[in-house]
Amino acid sequence: MIFVNSMIDLFHRDVPKSFILKVFSIMRLAPWHLLQILTKRSERLLELSSALPWTENTWMGVSVESPEYASRIDDMRRTGASFT
Repeated sequence: MIFVNSMIDLFHRDVPKSFILKVFSIMRLAPWHLLQILTKRSERLLELSSALPWTENTWMGVSVESPEYASRIDDMRRTGASFT
């Protein structure tokens, strides 16, 4: 398992969409790895979701540090991420 960008939030507003697409395209080339991505920016994740090349080996997660942020889970569920 590889934790993708463990020291940054890939969906931060300052990360260009083109960079995010490139990261996902590269992950698609390595289906033998399990790739985990975590974000606190569930709104941006949802906004970009339809443009991302989701694969079964990409595990998407959202941080929910308190009940106040539980809506992030619903945002993630509405993406193209696999939940198998």
